Amino acid sequence: MPHADHHALRLAFRRTAKLLFAAGATELLPPTSSAEPLLSETEAEDNCAQVRPRDWELVSVHGMATCPMALPEHGGVCDELGRPHGFTNLHLCDASVLPGAPGISPQGTIMSFAHEIVGRHLEST
Repeated sequence: MPHADHHALRLAFRRTAKLLFAAGATELLPPTSSAEPLLSETEAEDNCAQVRPRDWELVSVHGMATCPMALPEHGGVCDELGRPHGFTNLHLCDASVLPGAPGISPQGTIMSFAHEIVGRHLEST
């Protein structure tokens, strides 16, 4: 792993840990093979100082259907504009709005939903 990538990962994890602990997280599971759960921002800082490039366990997933687009009474979290119910100035336009996993590579479906949501938002403003 290039030094710049390792540095960027440590910086991103430090910032994410700081944000999550400030938001009330009590434990973080770092994306590395060499660390126990972290219980504080200080522990996250220490972990970042000690993590080696080969320790990172990087994966990519699509968090599909975690905030599906539907009416609340049907289990929906957001409306047809990607707005979580009860919000007016927040739009979700990623895999979370899908009603479920499409069963194939989701990239095209995710891109289509994102394009449609952005288009609807622009038309409504």
